[in-house]
Amino acid sequence: MNNEPTWDPRGNIQQIGTGGASSATYTYTSDGWRTAKTSSAGATTYLYDGDMLLAECDSTGNTIQNAYIWGATGLNTRVSNPQSAPSVLGYAFDPSGNVVNRVQCDSSSPVLTSELFQAFGERIAAEGDTTEPIAYKGQSGCYTDTEISAPMTDKQVAEAIEQVFASYLDTIGFTSNIENH
Repeated sequence: MNNEPTWDPRGNIQQIGTGGASSATYTYTSDGWRTAKTSSAGATTYLYDGDMLLAECDSTGNTIQNAYIWGATGLNTRVSNPQSAPSVLGYAFDPSGNVVNRVQCDSSSPVLTSELFQAFGERIAAEGDTTEPIAYKGQSGCYTDTEISAPMTDKQVAEAIEQVFASYLDTIGFTSNIENH
């Protein structure tokens, strides 16, 4: 499979790759918040206020690539290139918190994309650029990497967690003890 993820024992993606070749690697805090990503596009660092993603910066932390603005109901705006040529993108969400429209706030033709999702994150309809990282459950800050060909659905995340948990049980010898008794 293309862009196959590998996971750390806490269920965080460590790298994305095909056939052992890495296309992206990730680092996290002890609480599981992503702090950095390195890919062919370069290195990105992530800045948070509590559990809210505030900005994505270059590897030095000096240049902001994207800034995120939060409101009372969750994420509502992303500003790209705020230090040089700002581009403001607003989000409209369905009742489940999925992005249904992305609106270019500084343009004469504002609606950029429209999307619909089924349960567990399967995209059932899309119009426009669907590579935007804020989509399924985006209102709460869920983020999809461009290295992953599609957002990970709740079902895929659950399966990955199950694999990590089974691996952990094997590591501590728990499953083999069950089989021997």
